Amino acid sequence: MSINSGTAEEIRAEFAAQGVPVVVRGAIAFDTLGRSYGLAVLDEELGRLAGPGTDRADLIRAHVRSLLEHTTGPSELDAAPRADLLGRLYPLLVGSAALAEGEEYLHAPEPLPGLREFLALRVPDGLSTLSAQGVAKLGNAHELRARARANLLALPIERHELADGTRGGEFHVLSGLSVLTASRILVLEQLFEQLTGRPVPDKGLLAAVPSAQELLFAPVDDHIASVFGTMLRYRALPADQQAAELSPHVYWWRGGQLTPQTAIGPGGRLRVAMEAEFAFTAAPPAPVERRHHHYQFAHRALPAALRAVGPELVTDVPVGGLTPMLVELWGEVGARLPPDQRVSWDGLECEYRRFGNGHTGVFVTLPPPVAPPEAHLAAAVLPSGGDELRYFTVEFAIDPVTREPGAVLGEWTTDGTHRLLSTGAAAEPDAFAAAVSAVLDGERRRGWRRLFRPRPR
Repeated sequence: MSINSGTAEEIRAEFAAQGVPVVVRGAIAFDTLGRSYGLAVLDEELGRLAGPGTDRADLIRAHVRSLLEHTTGPSELDAAPRADLLGRLYPLLVGSAALAEGEEYLHAPEPLPGLREFLALRVPDGLSTLSAQGVAKLGNAHELRARARANLLALPIERHELADGTRGGEFHVLSGLSVLTASRILVLEQLFEQLTGRPVPDKGLLAAVPSAQELLFAPVDDHIASVFGTMLRYRALPADQQAAELSPHVYWWRGGQLTPQTAIGPGGRLRVAMEAEFAFTAAPPAPVERRHHHYQFAHRALPAALRAVGPELVTDVPVGGLTPMLVELWGEVGARLPPDQRVSWDGLECEYRRFGNGHTGVFVTLPPPVAPPEAHLAAAVLPSGGDELRYFTVEFAIDPVTREPGAVLGEWTTDGTHRLLSTGAAAEPDAFAAAVSAVLDGERRRGWRRLFRPRPR
């Protein structure tokens, strides 16, 4: 969350009047000695006042004095029993963009992109964030964060309700006056199990923290398109109770990791920017099932056959090209399947191609796909200067948000791992060749940068 500039100026003025100059970043004030003062509770209380006036000035003055008493008086970290301190420790999320540029916050890691996790002590006037020195004095940072998260999970939930997606589906909404509400995204797996009585589904969860006082989340299921769009715009609290924005993004939780599926575009507008892995995982069921013949050929038999030939594939061109050999392979794959699962090879073609920047390979056009993840195109490419073929595909896909048909760029590695490289691929030969070249050229540039990286002296 971030305090507005007018309120921040009032707070700075009151700190200065008490002889302590500060800068206000997000919901935290930092003084010249590196001490920090949590302002989230003060911002909540100011938001409940009708408008500016004496009550507002008195509230700021009383809160600042209380914060300074806790900081400049006998150190609470020294005076209070350690068990008492650990019982009052909580994680507080602060937007990275609201913090001072150039400063290092090694004691406040970034558990999800754009948000930092500060450790904060519950004090009579709210929360007091710990400095790096305070964290070190209290104990091991990793153990402290684990304890803080356990304390957070034990707090009662102020308000929990289910909201409907615009076109079906529903999502969970947690809201309240506590600025720790959004921090519950850090314990999302346990929270989901606590509220629903079931484990997180294999496809994971979508989650959003529009303000410090709100947490939205939903399982990734067939209604995710409707839920995703609604979560982008949803606010649980009325305007007069809302804290400042924390994060505009929608995140995907899976396997303990949170990754944003949105991005800030031109003009500061939020846009959907799904990772390929999420788009593939969240895609709704196809209208028809994939055909085993088509899938086994493009994703299993073809890469194995091309790699068996090796680099000679692009140097020793057989008379008549490779298409007749691929038609034969197509027949062999079909022979292993029941007759009703066999598909015609109409449309199967192969050509040799230069991909640019010295990359060469064979380019395969497949019979038209009808369901994910059947492939439109495939290519076995020998990178410039390389000695091992790479196998890429453009695969039929369905956009999980729009439910429109599309395509993704993928790769099968030599160890049998399938990598999703990008969404929004074009099922068109020249665009596919350009996308493959971009992947290989990007890897080569990163290799050169590592080679010439300055070494410490």
